[in-house]
Amino acid sequence: MIYINRKDDFGNLETVDEFKRGRKYAKEMLKEYRLSDSSAYYYMSQRSCKDWQLRGATMKTRSHKSIIGQLRKKYGLKDNTPIHKVEQIMTPEDWQAFSMALTYPNGKPTQRGK
Repeated sequence: MIYINRKDDFGNLETVDEFKRGRKYAKEMLKEYRLSDSSAYYYMSQRSCKDWQLRGATMKTRSHKSIIGQLRKKYGLKDNTPIHKVEQIMTPEDWQAFSMALTYPNGKPTQRGK
């Protein structure tokens, strides 16, 4: 199993995806994650973060999976569709939802303490 982990400037670590298909496909997706979010460092790992292990793959954010899956199906997007073309194909509302799901794969952080 191969995981893609995300580490931000504050040292926060989260697993954003897992792959059973193999290293080649995971590497392609890693490029997409890096293109879509330059505010963090994405890397492949054989280990997931602790939260991912506790939740299990089936509990992974359903909204993230369903939004990306629905939009991929709606627009006929393939795994190798370049991200800059995705933005041109989609409506602004759909692109916003798609980019938010890529940027925050485990859900948008809450504004606690404000």
